[in-house]
Amino acid sequence: MSADPSLSARAAAAHGTPSASASVGGWALTRAIVRRGFIVLPRIPSAIIPALAMPLFITIAFTGTFGDLANLPVYPTDNFANWIGPWAILQGSAFAAVGASIGVARDLENGFYDRMLVAPAPRPGLAFSPAVYAGMRGLIPLVLVLTVVYLAGGSLQSPLGLVMATIAAVGVAASAALWGLGIFYRFKTQRAAALVQIGIFSSMFLTTGQAPIDFMEGWLPYAARVNPMTYVLGMARQGFLDTGVTWADTWPGLLALAGMLVLLSWFCWRGFKKLSP
Repeated sequence: MSADPSLSARAAAAHGTPSASASVGGWALTRAIVRRGFIVLPRIPSAIIPALAMPLFITIAFTGTFGDLANLPVYPTDNFANWIGPWAILQGSAFAAVGASIGVARDLENGFYDRMLVAPAPRPGLAFSPAVYAGMRGLIPLVLVLTVVYLAGGSLQSPLGLVMATIAAVGVAASAALWGLGIFYRFKTQRAAALVQIGIFSSMFLTTGQAPIDFMEGWLPYAARVNPMTYVLGMARQGFLDTGVTWADTWPGLLALAGMLVLLSWFCWRGFKKLSP
């Protein structure tokens, strides 16, 4: 990312100006980092286009190729777009977050992040604000995939289903960003992106993304049952299915999401402390 004047000014304030002793507020810092991210986003299309193209491709390709699977009684919907769409939303949100965390790696490489580290700003704000930005970016794939699902004949059963899908998309984006930030804070290079992507691909594909657990064979159902992302996906998907939104399918997703955020926040913070002066 290119340097934002407001952030640069705050960094410069740490070098002896009269206001250097006054710490930048946490929310002000978060707003500045989020604003900077959205300003820079159109200048670096490669940071968002793959995160948008992949979920759209998955929704269209899987619905067109495997659409007849929805006729099997094991699928609780008569339209395969309703089954695959939520999975594509979460994948898109996760990889949109990867683009956000790669921006931090870019700042670490070009030295701009060093200027923010010496600014009179709260350390947690520097460490976690990119995850807030990533969560907001996660809404973009949500809107695009929902549009494709509707065009393919799918639909949400209720407004509450949209709430569940939104919570899941934002939460997964924030979790993926925390995972990416934890990696980049440690390695300080964009070349570590492959490691970030492997972790996200593994967590996404070892779920019920393509088929229900009862339809899986071998070790796959066991992996899906212990994968917290399976329960987040179940929470996001329920509004698209004939069963509707229920508390029994909601609380496991909320619990899994909360656990992921806590664990990955700890992972991110430990990585940040390695580079904070």
